Amino acid sequence: MSVILQYPFGRCTSEAFQDEPIWSVVTTLSDDMQSDSNLRLALHSRHFTLIPSDYYDASAGRSYLTQLGMNADTDFAVNAIPEWKAHLLFSLEGFPRQAERPQHIWSIWRGLLFAAHQLGQLDPEPSLFMHVTPGQIYLVAFEGDQLQFFNTFPVRDIHDHLYFLLHGLEQWGKSPVHTPVHISGHLTEDSPLYKLLEGYVGELSIIQKDIYANSSSADSYFSPQFFDLCSFVACVSSVEN
Repeated sequence: MSVILQYPFGRCTSEAFQDEPIWSVVTTLSDDMQSDSNLRLALHSRHFTLIPSDYYDASAGRSYLTQLGMNADTDFAVNAIPEWKAHLLFSLEGFPRQAERPQHIWSIWRGLLFAAHQLGQLDPEPSLFMHVTPGQIYLVAFEGDQLQFFNTFPVRDIHDHLYFLLHGLEQWGKSPVHTPVHISGHLTEDSPLYKLLEGYVGELSIIQKDIYANSSSADSYFSPQFFDLCSFVACVSSVEN
């Protein structure tokens, strides 16, 4: 499997934080890459939404995203999320309309939702998963095989991380002291962010390697810092095998 992981440019956690990040995707792919049936393109998108399958209307796909601010002439794609009985719709900002699309185009959040489901299978109790990237965090709340919410928030500094994490738990009606919080992404146990969260979260842990114990492809290069990529590979391998 060949994977291209696209991140938005302009993301940062400094005081020079941009209100509007510069979104860009891979705009040119070689002919060999476009014809490669093993190529998987994983995108971070500015606009996305998760729709329960029982309420999903394929004919209304564009309207789901234009209601969130996507331009009406922007293209979009859809990934089915069978483990959560939902569909993930995501915009394709910057992807040239005239360009030939790769055979397989995915949202990078497909992997994070897959990871949350794996965590729910390991522990049926209410839990929250937070993935950290520069300038952005992603929160997935779940209870066993029931998804509670999925959202993303822009962050300027570590106190924003804490605010959105605690706010999400409060809105869910869960205590930060008794609700396990699993973290992955751009932090370590000795980082200021982790130390700050430890003071408020009773059960805080960084994602461990055994979450994908049965996936040799993901296990071979597991890293909590690049967990979005690791989860994407594990997810695609699981779906396609």
